[in-house]
Amino acid sequence: MAKGGIGRRGQGLPLNVIVIAAIAIIVLVLVVAFATGALGKLFGGAKTFVDIATPEQVATFRISCEQACFGAQQLADSPEEWKASDYCSKIIKVNETGTVSDKHCWEQPVVSECSKQTEQFGTLDQTKCQT
Repeated sequence: MAKGGIGRRGQGLPLNVIVIAAIAIIVLVLVVAFATGALGKLFGGAKTFVDIATPEQVATFRISCEQACFGAQQLADSPEEWKASDYCSKIIKVNETGTVSDKHCWEQPVVSECSKQTEQFGTLDQTKCQT
């Protein structure tokens, strides 16, 4: 052997072990990202198509609007309480002729109308949700 370390073989890890370790780390990061939902945030653009309600989801939403209406009728005694109720705040995404839009309980295609008559404030209904 020559002096000064020339001609010595390195004692480090072989290149194929380093490559396999790098691939394993990448796979581990992808598995963790998938499990925590981080991939959904990364590819959020495709989520728009998933969030559009099917007819079955609209029917289920209608039922939840009717339940929210019952709660609002029992608990809300003022326009402010009515406006803060679930009935006024629930929204579903629907696709109408190629345009995705947010719809409330009282709008098409859901159409779950709700009202309450009060002595002090008169009728509380969907018009009070928007004011």
